[in-house]
Formats: sequence, C-alpha cells, structure tokens
Amino acid sequence: MSAKDIGARLQEERLRLGLSQQQMADAGRWHRQTQLNYERGYRTPKLGRLRRLDELGVNVEYVATGKRYGATEPQSPESLKPPAPVMSPEVQQLHREHSEGSLLENYRSLDAVGRRRVELVAMLLAADVATRDLVLGALGADRPFITAAVAGGGA
Repeated sequence: MSAKDIGARLQEERLRLGLSQQQMADAGRWHRQTQLNYERGYRTPKLGRLRRLDELGVNVEYVATGKRYGATEPQSPESLKPPAPVMSPEVQQLHREHSEGSLLENYRSLDAVGRRRVELVAMLLAADVATRDLVLGALGADRPFITAAVAGGGA
C-alpha cells in the first residue's frame, strides 16, 4: 500500500464521519499539519497512531489495508467526552485529597529510579505529541517501562 492510498482512505474516513482535519488531528493527538501530510500521502501514520482514531468510528483496518472487515459506527466528538461526575463537589474534593495524598505517599516510598520513572511518566502524559516522541526517542534503559506506562495512561 502506498502512502497516497492510505492518505486517501484516511481522508475518506474523515469525510464520512463529517470531521474537520483539526478534529481528526485532535483525536489522533497530532498536529493538523501532520493530518494534512497524511492525507496528501507525504507521510504514513504508524498503526499505533491510527488506532487512536478507532474511538471516533474510523475503520482503521480499511485505512491500513484498503479492505473493509466490518462496519464501524461513527461517533461524534461530543459522545467521547467523559460522563458528568456523579459525586457531589464535597465528595469529589475528599476523593481528590485522598488520591493526591496516597499518590504522594507512594511516590515518597520509591527509590531514586522509581521516582525518576514516575516523574518521566507524569511529564510525558502532560506533554504534547512532538515532545513526547522526542523524549521517548532519547530514553535509554527506561524506555520499555516508560513507553508502557504512557500508553496505558492515555498518551
């Protein structure tokens, strides 16, 4: 499959779902220019990046292979927002204080390597995609651990 073919199918899926390039880029956690480059066939997204679009209803198998293996129901970006909290504001505050206290207590119990890993994961979870990719590329022995932690945390 050529980059142009994949880009055309990615654009086709975006248009089928009624999304703008910016909405697709936001869902994929990349820049709008990157989305444009994908659609023009200048770059090819890695499968891991494409899988982020599955939640929007993008048929990732079709984009990657050109074959439709199953219908994918489109979802609006609004439907992907987390549900409203069911706890009262007071209970939310108590929960947050307890969670933060436990997190800090656990952090303090770690050795220097564990603390370094937690700091890296927190930094990467808060970073934009370009910074995350840059830092992950520079990691040494901690890379498998940090990559798994960040992937599990939603980046």
